[in-house]
Amino acid sequence: MVLSVFKNFLETGPGVGEIILRMGLTTAFVGIIGIERQIRHKIAGVTTHLMVAFAACAMAILQDALYLQALSLGPQLAAQGIAVNLERQRIIA
Repeated sequence: MVLSVFKNFLETGPGVGEIILRMGLTTAFVGIIGIERQIRHKIAGVTTHLMVAFAACAMAILQDALYLQALSLGPQLAAQGIAVNLERQRIIA
């Protein structure tokens, strides 16, 4: 079951290349900020910044995947008489 959910996510959501690109850019930019803070002996260094940034990046990727899935469900719900309002940040049914 878990594999089918993962396969469905990869088919409807962003591709593996896009996920790797987003995570790579997150690592590069946030790593620079974290290293700068670590050099200055601030409390939040590389590890803290990377954990928060990876969580935020994962949530953004998941949001895109759910939005694309909702777009594909829109015509099916309209055929059943359910009004759907799709916006980038929220989905109202």
